[in-house]
Amino acid sequence: MREIPLLKVKQWWPFVLFGLILLLLLWAPAQGNDRSGSTYSRDPSGYGAWYAYMEERGTPVQRWRKSPDAWASYAETYQQQNDRPCTLLQIYGEPSTYFPDLNQEASSRLIAVGVQTPATLAPYSSHHPTLAGTVHLTVHLETSRRLPLTELANQEQVILADRFGVIAWERSTAEQSTAERSTGSTAGTGSTVWINSSHLAANAYQDFRGNYEFLAQLATAAGGEVWVDEYLHGYRDLDPKSEDEPSLTWQQYLQQSSLMVILLQIGIGLGLLWIAQNQRFGVRVPLTPPAVDNTIAYIQALAGVLRQVNNHQFVGDTLSKAEQRHLQEHLGLRGQSLTPSTLAEIYHTQTGRSPQDIQDLLTFPQPCGDTDLLKWLKTVAELRQSLNPNNSQNSQL
Repeated sequence: MREIPLLKVKQWWPFVLFGLILLLLLWAPAQGNDRSGSTYSRDPSGYGAWYAYMEERGTPVQRWRKSPDAWASYAETYQQQNDRPCTLLQIYGEPSTYFPDLNQEASSRLIAVGVQTPATLAPYSSHHPTLAGTVHLTVHLETSRRLPLTELANQEQVILADRFGVIAWERSTAEQSTAERSTGSTAGTGSTVWINSSHLAANAYQDFRGNYEFLAQLATAAGGEVWVDEYLHGYRDLDPKSEDEPSLTWQQYLQQSSLMVILLQIGIGLGLLWIAQNQRFGVRVPLTPPAVDNTIAYIQALAGVLRQVNNHQFVGDTLSKAEQRHLQEHLGLRGQSLTPSTLAEIYHTQTGRSPQDIQDLLTFPQPCGDTDLLKWLKTVAELRQSLNPNNSQNSQL
């Protein structure tokens, strides 16, 4: 069997890891929009503020957390016992398709908020006077959407509309008076109400109490109990039969929850960290220690000793002689032994400058301290720059 070189295998690791991360991102659970329209939600699209408003109003609502089949049975029993329908309020987080045949049994009053209707030329923000106050619809609620009057059935009555179309409408199983229709009253009968704005009484519209009161009057018009469908948003009542079942172990809980995905991602991250610390995607390159310059090390050690004994004179004499030799080489007098006065005259002859320019170079101050030594070194550095203008420009660049 042919062996695969280890280097080629390591070159494929980034692609394999990228694929695993991509699968985790696709597999990770995404938070849906189920909480939009829920009375448990405090988000701008939630209805928690309207739920509290109903309690303050004295007409509290209840939360329905069972299946639709259970609601049909409960509504029928309640109708028989109280001779009036109860009301179920369904608030869709996203616009829902309009079903004209909804609630055919008419054993309860059903209010569907957030029905999808066509877009019209209506303005995005509009005010509509009603008996409940002023309903304020904004651009964020897709207020240009209306139901054309031509699509209304014979049994359906308009509750709220403008010249562009219908915003809220109702169908009842019994004939009503004009006053009852204006208030949405259907006492003793079953009915269905559709509203095309899913954010009619959302938390974002707490400043528009007309919205809240309008929906409150529609919900309480039947006179019976008022329920809000939370089963639609994913909330469930525990089945009494499940109480007798054994509780889940922590391993089973992790497998059934999104925490398992999070832990799996953490494990892969730790694996990547281990690979980065212990494996390399190439040939191992050994570290080479920096080369040590013995001359520089010797000079630094000697300078430290002279500094400790404050022997500035020795340092100054040594540097002065070295600079004098450097000046002689610059003047073409290399290897000759010249006195300071002779060197000054030759400097004046070749350069045309004053011999005083190199006087500080040739004479070291006595006595000498740290300040004097630094001042002398600065003067020597300036003299060197004047003798070598090209090197000075290069150093500035």
